[in-house]
Parts: sequence; C-alpha cells; structure tokens
Amino acid sequence: NSPSLPPDIPRTIVLLSDGQANDQAAAEQVATRLKQNGIIIWGIYIGNDGIDQMRNIASQPSSTFVFQVQTDFNFGTIAQTIAEKSCVNATNLTPTCTLIGSPVRVNGSNLAGTEFLSCRFTYANGVVEIVPANQVTENSIVCQPGNQTVHGDAKLDISIDGRTFSGNLNMRFVKDLSDCKGPKPDVYAAFIFMGAVLPALMVLSLLSIFDYRIIRTKPGGGGA
Repeated sequence: NSPSLPPDIPRTIVLLSDGQANDQAAAEQVATRLKQNGIIIWGIYIGNDGIDQMRNIASQPSSTFVFQVQTDFNFGTIAQTIAEKSCVNATNLTPTCTLIGSPVRVNGSNLAGTEFLSCRFTYANGVVEIVPANQVTENSIVCQPGNQTVHGDAKLDISIDGRTFSGNLNMRFVKDLSDCKGPKPDVYAAFIFMGAVLPALMVLSLLSIFDYRIIRTKPGGGGA
C-alpha cells in the first residue's frame, strides 16, 4: 500500500523457491492476508519436491500463477509473461447499450489466460458490483452483471487483482432495446413543425390574392 505507487498499478509479489517452507501453515496464512489485500502472488518453483506448497501459497488458479522450472530456466522469459498478464488493456465494449442483466463483452489486449480478471459495474444509482470475468478469446472477456443492475448509464472497469481497476468504459442498461436508439433527431421535429406551418402560409397567401382580386372587380373601382 505504498503511497508512491499509482492506484491503478497492480501490487505483485514474485516468489522464487527451490525447497519447502519451514512452517507451511504460517506461510499460507501470510499469503492469504496478502491476497485479501489485492496483492498478486506469482510463484516460480525450481525442481519437483514442494511444488504443491507453492501452489497453495500463490494466487489462483495455480495453472496461471505458478511456473515450475529447472535450474537452467530463463527468468527474463517468465518476467515478460508476468508483465504481459499483469498489464491488461480494455479498449471498448460490445454492445455499449443492452438489456438489464445481459452480459457485456470487453474487447482489449493481453487478456489471454486471464481467467482471474474481475469486472466492476458502477450503476446509475451509485451501486457498485464486482463479478468474475469469463474467458472468451485472447482479446475479449465477458462480464455478466449480477442482480443489482438498474436502468440507466453505467461504467465498467476490469481488475487483475480485485483491488485496482481500470478501463472506465461507459455503457447503458435499458428495459427495452428500442431505448438504445435514443431520441429522434431535431431535424424530424423541425420537419413536423414546418409541415403544420406551410399549409397555413399557403392559405394566407391565397386569401391575400383573393382579397386583391375582389378590390379590382368592384363596380366603379376604376378597372379597365
């Protein structure tokens, strides 16, 4: 929780080991507290004995967060993998307007293998709901709103650690998909308005002509 770190930077621990913990229960208790505070624990285990202990300490699923290697492993390759998985990028939503309770697809990059991502919905009434993301492809995940969804504008963010969120993607939940179309453009209103005025102007013009002709045809009016 260092104040020097920006709030949108995930907190990460990379644990490297080639043996077993002296006190496994204590190690798991500390790891649990760290994970509850939104800290991601990656494990790199050298060898075979003790790998199960590392899997219990690291974040879940262990298939994502634990690397089992031999003594000649390339740390740079693993570090690159960790960096890529820790820096997910959400760019847009599909759709941006949908029925209340419908799933929303988040498109972006670095989403491969990120079955541990979370989606945070901030609804129009201020209620915040955090749900796990579902994997779809390497460049998209699906966020399924819970039972607190309400009608109106909403904001969707994603998180890798359950604590720091990013994305700030805007969307809207509606009761009827026709509401997604929005109000009719002003040009239609102007057209309807002009449709009522034009006949009136035509009538006034005809009346003016009619009155003029009456004046010209009165007896003794000096007509030719």
